[in-house]
Amino acid sequence: MPKVEIDPKDIKIPNNVLKSKLGFGRAEEIPEEFRKMVKRAYEELHDVAKPVVLWRDFEVDGSLSFDNMELTGELATKHLSGSKIITVFLATLGKKVDKKIEEYFRKGEDLLAFFIDGIASEMVEYALRKVDAELRMKRSNLEGSFRISPGYGDLPLSLNKKIVEIFKEEVDVDVFEDSYVLVPRKTITAFVGWREKNEKQT
Repeated sequence: MPKVEIDPKDIKIPNNVLKSKLGFGRAEEIPEEFRKMVKRAYEELHDVAKPVVLWRDFEVDGSLSFDNMELTGELATKHLSGSKIITVFLATLGKKVDKKIEEYFRKGEDLLAFFIDGIASEMVEYALRKVDAELRMKRSNLEGSFRISPGYGDLPLSLNKKIVEIFKEEVDVDVFEDSYVLVPRKTITAFVGWREKNEKQT
C-alpha cells in the first residue's frame, strides 16, 4: 500500500488557519510579541515531526462494507454511497511530537507547548490534504467525494480501530480500546469515495 513520507517544512499551513488555531483569529496577523514564540514552536516541531500518510483502496461497487468494516450513518451515505472505490487514509506525525509537547508542559512552558500542539494539529491535517489533492490530480477520470473522518457527524469513532489494523504493518500507531482515540495524538484517519465523473450519486 502507498506510504508517503513528507518533509515537515514542505507542509504549508495557511496563515488564517494558523492564526485561528493559535487563538489569534480576529487579528490581521499574529501579534508581534508572539511571533518569536511561534517561530520557535515551528522549529521545535520541524525537529521531531515525521509526517507520514498511508492510503489503501478498496473496490466496493456501491457498497459501504469492505474488509470487515461497515460505514454506517447519514454522513457516509451522503458522501460515499455509489462509490466504485473507497480510499482509507491514515496520517501521523509520529510519537516524538507528543513527547515534545509533554516535555514543555512539564517544564512550565505552557505557551510554547500550546503553540507546538496547535501547529502540529494543522500539520497532520495539511499533510493528509496534500496527499489527497495529489491523488485527485492523478485520478482525473474519477470524481472524489468530500473527505470524511471517524468522529465527525454520525460516522463512528470506533472505525479508527479497524483503520489502524489495516496499516499496522506499515506504521506505529495504536488506538485506545475504550475511547478509540489514536496514539500518537497527532494522527488522523479518513475516507474518500471515487465514482466515474458525471455519474449520479445513488
